[in-house]
Amino acid sequence: MNAAVSQSLIDLLMASGVSSREEAAELATNQNGGSWTTQMLDSGRVDEQKFLTAVGNFFRVPVVSIDPKTIDREALSILPSRFVFQHHILPVEVKENSVVLATYDLFNSVGRQLVSQLLKKPAEWVLVPRAQILRAMKTLYGVGAETFDEILKTNRSFEILQDAETSTDLTADDPEASVVKFVNQIIREAIIERATDIHVEPLENDLRIRYRIDGILHEVAVPPQLRLLQSAIISRLKVMAHMDIAERRLPQDGRMNLHANNQEIDVRVSTIPTVNGESISLRLLSRSEQQFGFERLDLSKKQERVIRHLLALPNGIILLTGPTGCGKSTSLY
Repeated sequence: MNAAVSQSLIDLLMASGVSSREEAAELATNQNGGSWTTQMLDSGRVDEQKFLTAVGNFFRVPVVSIDPKTIDREALSILPSRFVFQHHILPVEVKENSVVLATYDLFNSVGRQLVSQLLKKPAEWVLVPRAQILRAMKTLYGVGAETFDEILKTNRSFEILQDAETSTDLTADDPEASVVKFVNQIIREAIIERATDIHVEPLENDLRIRYRIDGILHEVAVPPQLRLLQSAIISRLKVMAHMDIAERRLPQDGRMNLHANNQEIDVRVSTIPTVNGESISLRLLSRSEQQFGFERLDLSKKQERVIRHLLALPNGIILLTGPTGCGKSTSLY
């Protein structure tokens, strides 16, 4: 890195909230092979909004906010989804003479060079906060979209019938795109979202995936044409749960053990035949110790006083009722 560029980065970091030029100089030269922007944002030593503003001024690019609902769906096909997820570069609008691309990392020179090769029009860049980019990618392309596209291209969708291990490590992804990797992504995302249940439901012309979070079912954004992999996805889940993959006419129950994010998770699996194919549900039960406190119950001060008074009584009973997955055990702990 030459002196002029280093000095520019130091000035940029000072404008981002770094307290001293010495600290800024250290950060400017701290490039460990990954994304420099990601390292800066993860360091906790820069203010993201100030950092984006400074980067925008450096590259003369505007800083904007995006809403997935307003993004042109036709623009999404301009770049391969695998590229979008790898480089965090999101096409948001196709103009007559240019394509508007959103990113939080303009220092990603490799991604920007590849964009110029993939697009037939000049790129018009905008800077967007990282959380907005990641949320828009998930909403617009769906969970596992980059893997889904590669499966369709390489036709590896049915390489899944090998015997499952006793326990599955969700972080040990297949380096190549496969249904194994896609299913792992679906389950891993559910764990991140604190879901207690996953429902994979075949519809007449689609395959719907829903997570139950805090007792409420939320439909998950998935790639279009996911129905093409319906049989492969269901078969993979049945293999993991040690079920008979050839039996499709009768309900089955099974279980699997998972490792993810330093958690041990038991999963109860049930299948039910439907007119559109087998529907499968997974109940996620964490074996890891969790620390709970009254503050997580979201009680009013008056309600908390009443509960603490009742708990202090020498005898009595408290009834806690509700449907499956609504949080009864969590509340009691």
